[in-house]
Amino acid sequence: MNTFRLLFWLRWRLAMNNTTRRGRWAMAGLTALLALVFSPLYLGAAAAAWLYAAKIGPPALLVVLGICQVTIMWASLLAGALGRTFELDKLRRYPIRPLEVFGVNTLASLSEPIVLMAIPTLAAACAGVARHSGLLAAAQAATGALLLLLVTAAALQLLLAVLDDLLRREWMRYVAAFLFTLTVLGFQLMMGRSARHLAEQARRVGMTPERLLADIAHGFERLPTVSAPAAVAGALPAGPFAHPVVGLLLSLVAICLPVWLGARIMSRAVVRGAVGTRVRASSSTKRDSSFAVRWPGLTRIQSLLATREVVYMMRTPAVLYQMVVMPLTVAVLAVIGRTREAGFGEILPLFVMTSTLAARNLMLWGYEGAGIRTLFLLPFDSRDLVLTKNVSWVTGSLLEAALAFGVLLAIRPASVLPSLGLMVTGYLAVVFVGGAFGTWVSIVHPTRARTEGMSRRGPGGMVGLFAYLAVLAVAAAIVLGIVAARSLAPDAYDGAASLAVTSIALAGCFAVWWISLSRHADELERQREKMIEAIAKTSDA
Repeated sequence: MNTFRLLFWLRWRLAMNNTTRRGRWAMAGLTALLALVFSPLYLGAAAAAWLYAAKIGPPALLVVLGICQVTIMWASLLAGALGRTFELDKLRRYPIRPLEVFGVNTLASLSEPIVLMAIPTLAAACAGVARHSGLLAAAQAATGALLLLLVTAAALQLLLAVLDDLLRREWMRYVAAFLFTLTVLGFQLMMGRSARHLAEQARRVGMTPERLLADIAHGFERLPTVSAPAAVAGALPAGPFAHPVVGLLLSLVAICLPVWLGARIMSRAVVRGAVGTRVRASSSTKRDSSFAVRWPGLTRIQSLLATREVVYMMRTPAVLYQMVVMPLTVAVLAVIGRTREAGFGEILPLFVMTSTLAARNLMLWGYEGAGIRTLFLLPFDSRDLVLTKNVSWVTGSLLEAALAFGVLLAIRPASVLPSLGLMVTGYLAVVFVGGAFGTWVSIVHPTRARTEGMSRRGPGGMVGLFAYLAVLAVAAAIVLGIVAARSLAPDAYDGAASLAVTSIALAGCFAVWWISLSRHADELERQREKMIEAIAKTSDA
């Protein structure tokens, strides 16, 4: 018990030392906001579980426990690729047994958000059983629910330990994040367009809710990790695990065996090298004498730096993830936008494009890592560094915009094509403003992008927040300018007046961006030591 208390204390101190007081308050506020946002989901599931359990009693627990386990496993496997819970290889300097660390890992995983969101459903199901069969049955149901959480946590941690090498790879975290985003967007798309059609087809073939629940219960009866805790809970599933004693013994085995196996796997993982440390043999094939393709309008040195930025961008999973998710989100929003909602299918996607642009422009230098030392050691002019950084970022933003506008044109050509020039010029104006603000914040308040997990450090603190809001304010000013021009111009010239406003805004924003490059180059000379200290440090620092 002393070792367990030490590990919990160490886990708590690591969490405290890696965050500031302001960051902890911000995380608490964000957690409360997310809990409020997702409250219809888990509170609705709790209400459905209570109604179902109050109607049929303990047999309902088989379905409730099974759905909770599948949900926890699915979401936690994706989250397991986004960040590891308690890394044994960072504790190898301490005289702590792997079995104890893995046991704490298993217990600590019960505090994950997806588990906490499943607890109201389990508690509501126990309350429904109490209403149907009394307090003794509710206590038995609560015991089975607790066993289910422990069995699920043990199996999940074992699976994460088996997949540890894969999940530690940076690209895998963003593949998992992309799958999670795709799951959420697909669910929204299904609920928006297909739910009624699927319900009508199910009704035609005689699929009632009672029959569907019975089929789900029959499937969970064959799953030992669900049927064993359900037997302890009093659900009395059919099959060899129907007796509560057998279910209790199987549940204990399903808890202890994964913990023991997971500890063995993690103990062997300590002596392995870090992922990505293997040196690959370089190809000996002949290459061109030129290091990079000559970019139009750029010198040879600038072309070299711009090519390097593009290569870094293509090899950084975080940037690729952002580039893929934004057009995908725009596509889903355009599809689910109903025709009777005027402007929904165009305005909301444009807002998403602008808001994500304003958020990402503050991390222009954040993904450099140790490579930023090389940039400052080589004889490159500071303005060339700033220019090529902005050119690569603008190129990526234009690629995203081309995909997004292409989707909008394919889905809604009648409404998008007449105002395409207006949308493109307005978006480009915001792009250049974002580049100017983002370059300044990235230099004056450098922030290293996280190499583990998906959470992001707030770039620039309050300054970064104001810069983010300033980009949105510029976008709002352009929209207000368009509205004012359309109200003053005759109806026949509304399109021309709107395009004139966005064209003037684009010219002004481009001029501000171009002039700011020299100012940012001077700032880069003054802040280079600060940037190296903040961005080039290792993940263990």
